[in-house]
Amino acid sequence: MANLEHLSILEQGISNWNQWRSLHKNITPDLKEANLQGIDLQGANLNQTDLRGANFSHADLRGADLSQADAKGTYFIHADLSRANLQNGDFMRSDLSEAILTAANLIGSNFNGSDLSEADMSKVNLSQANLSETNLVRANLQKANLQGVNLRSAYLSGANLSEANLRATSLSEAYLFKASLSGADLREANLLRSHLCEANLSNANCHGAYLIRADVREANFYQADLRIANLSSSDARKTDFREANLTRADLRSSNISEANFHRADLIMTDFRWSNSLMANFSETKAQAANFSEAILTGASVQDWRIDSCTKFTGAICDYIYLDSQQQERYPQSGYLVISDLLKLFQSAEEYEEEIIELMFKNGINLSAFAAAFNSIETEHKNATVELLSLESKGGGIFVTKLRTAGNTNKLKIYSDFMQSYEGDCQQNSLE
Repeated sequence: MANLEHLSILEQGISNWNQWRSLHKNITPDLKEANLQGIDLQGANLNQTDLRGANFSHADLRGADLSQADAKGTYFIHADLSRANLQNGDFMRSDLSEAILTAANLIGSNFNGSDLSEADMSKVNLSQANLSETNLVRANLQKANLQGVNLRSAYLSGANLSEANLRATSLSEAYLFKASLSGADLREANLLRSHLCEANLSNANCHGAYLIRADVREANFYQADLRIANLSSSDARKTDFREANLTRADLRSSNISEANFHRADLIMTDFRWSNSLMANFSETKAQAANFSEAILTGASVQDWRIDSCTKFTGAICDYIYLDSQQQERYPQSGYLVISDLLKLFQSAEEYEEEIIELMFKNGINLSAFAAAFNSIETEHKNATVELLSLESKGGGIFVTKLRTAGNTNKLKIYSDFMQSYEGDCQQNSLE
């Protein structure tokens, strides 16, 4: 129970209360379990006050000083604490749901196990605070300073953390389902086993972030900085990595099936043992990337850039798609020989010439073939395309080989040739 004398002084008004506090600095005010719902305490000096179990719901505490206060188990539901000083206060297991804390000083505060759901904490300074196991569902933490904060196992689903400073923050096992982290600073943050399903991390700085075993399914990392980030063993199915920078990132044993890496920077990225089934690698820079023992079947590789340092040792790749819409299957039938991947895509200038092999399974339309060949010669004048051979394998199967200069796009020539050939065949059948 609260000290009745202290409570009586507070009820006389803030001016009297603050004056009494200044004259009796050696006294620790006792307001525990007091019912102060809706009270006006603007600018009140509650420094080091015992507030345990008190009820400040709907109270006006704007600019109040609650630094070093003992407020464990206290109620601040829908209270206005904007610009208040809560530095080093203990709010463990308190209820601050829907509270207004904009521009408040929360440095070093303890909110372990507290309820801050739907609280407005935009632009607050929470550095060195403890928010482990805290309920921050749908809380507004836009542009908040959370550097080095403990958010382990915190509930942040639907929270707004856009442009927040989360550098070196501990978010291990935190729940961030559909949270907004666009433009947030997550450099070196610990997101071990965190739940980021459908979260928005577009333009976020995740340089060196620790995302081992994280659930980032369908998350948005558009244009995010993921250099040297560790996403090994993460679940990134259908995740958006478009135009993200994943240079030297670690995605070993990750599940990135159907993930979209369009125009991403994957230089020296480690994809060993990853499941890249049906992933989109179109227009990516994948020089020196390591796909050893990865599953690449059904991946879209239109205009991706690899080189002789890109590794595919032991990779599984039955077929690929030559376009980002996964319409142009290669090979059209049968299975891809993984040893052909480097020759098919790597920088052509490494070779003096290239061989393109075309297979026709149901006979060959020589008229359409000639038209397609002429079309290729016209469209790719610098490729110096030559017909090397046309061989019947029996059963209506024909194989032809074309030779091109080494500095040409072998994949583009193949795609253009087959498109022209099939178009002419279809036109002839209509006639």
